[in-house]
Amino acid sequence: MKRPDWRGIVAVIAAVVSVLVLANVIHDQWIGFWGGETPYYFFDTDFYRKAVVAVMTGTKTMFEAMAYPPFAYLWLWWLPSVPMVTGDQIWTVLTYLVVVVVSVVLNARGLEAIGKDWRTRPALLVAGSAASSALLIISMPMQSQITCGQMSLLVIALPFLDMARVLPRKFEGIFVGLAAAIKVTPAIFGVYYLVTKQWRQAINSLASFVFFTGVGALFFPGQTLEYWTKFNSSGQEVDPLLPYNWGIRSMIARISLEWSSQSWTWAGLGVLVLAVTLWRARKLYLRGQGMEAMFIVAAVSVVVPPNSLPHYYTWMPMLAIWMAYTGTWVGRTMAVGIYVLYSTWYPSNVLAALTGTWSGFALAVAMYALVPILMGVFGLPQRRTRPAAVTDDHMEVAAVAV
Repeated sequence: MKRPDWRGIVAVIAAVVSVLVLANVIHDQWIGFWGGETPYYFFDTDFYRKAVVAVMTGTKTMFEAMAYPPFAYLWLWWLPSVPMVTGDQIWTVLTYLVVVVVSVVLNARGLEAIGKDWRTRPALLVAGSAASSALLIISMPMQSQITCGQMSLLVIALPFLDMARVLPRKFEGIFVGLAAAIKVTPAIFGVYYLVTKQWRQAINSLASFVFFTGVGALFFPGQTLEYWTKFNSSGQEVDPLLPYNWGIRSMIARISLEWSSQSWTWAGLGVLVLAVTLWRARKLYLRGQGMEAMFIVAAVSVVVPPNSLPHYYTWMPMLAIWMAYTGTWVGRTMAVGIYVLYSTWYPSNVLAALTGTWSGFALAVAMYALVPILMGVFGLPQRRTRPAAVTDDHMEVAAVAV
C-alpha cells in the first residue's frame, strides 16, 4: 500500500490557507477604499490625472506638471477619460496583479536557489507566492504605494523581472530600458550590467531606453527635448525634514540643514556609496549570487535621490522574503529585522514613541537609509546552499542562483 504524501498534503493545505489569507487582505483593503459612502482619495493617482489634464489643456508643460519623462505620460493618458472611481479601481487592481506576478517570480527563483523544482511542486509555489503577496501588500512601502496610488511599483517590477531572468536571454535588459524611460532611476541597473560585464543585457537596456524614449518623442517631440536637456529643478522636491523622506539627503538634513543644502554633500556621499555598492554587487555576481547583487544595487538606488519616499522601498520587503527563502539562520534573522523595519509596526510604535526626542527620532528614521547603505557596502550573507561561482571568462549566473 502506497504511503500518503504528507509533505504534498501539507503543501496543498498551506497553499489554500495562503490564498485565502491573500484574498482576505485584498478584500479588506477594497472595502476600506470603496465600502463607505465616500470613495477613498488616491493622492498620487489624482496628481497623475491632473498632470495629464494640465498638459492636454496647455496650462503646464510636461516638465512643470510632473517630473517624469514624457514617455511616462503614455502610460497615464487614459486616466482622465474614465470616471475617477473607475480609474482608481483599475489602478488598484493592476497594482495587486503586479504584486502577485513579482511574488510568483520571487518564489520560483527562491525555490530554485535552495534546490527545489517549483515545476514539480506547484503547491509550494502557490503557497509561497500567496503568502509573499500578502506580506508585500501589508508592508509599509506597499501600503504607501497602494494608498497613494503610486506608479513606483511598475519601475520596480520591470527591472526585477529583467534580472530575475524572466525574459529569454537575448531579450534581457529590455525591461530595464523600459523602466528607465518611465522614470530615470532604474537606469542604474544598466550600469550594473556594465559593471558585471553582461554586455548583451547592457546593450539591450540602452537600446530599449533609446527606443521607448523615441516613442515618447514621436508623440511629444518638444516636451521630450525639454525634459532631457533641462537640468534645473522641477520644483517638485520634497522637504528633506519631512518624516517620510528617508534618503541620504534627509539623513544629513536632520544633522545639519546647512550641509544638506549643499548638493555636493549628499550627492557626493550618494555617488560614493553607489560606486562601492556596484563593486560589491560585482563580487556577489561573480560568486553566483546574482539576485543578491540586484537587491543591494536596488536598495542603495532608492536612498541616493534627493527625494526618497516610502513607496520607493518596496525592494526591502522583497529582499526580506528572498533572504527568508535562501538564507542561513543569520540571513533569516536579518530578513525578519528588515521586514519589521519596513513594516507599518515600526513607524506606529518606534517612531511614534521617539517623536518627542529629536536625536532619537532622527536616528530611528535614519535606519531606513542606513540599512540599504550597509548592505551596499558590506553585501549580504552567503546562502544556505553555495551557488556555483561565475568566472570572468563566462560571467553568467549559475542555474542554481537564478
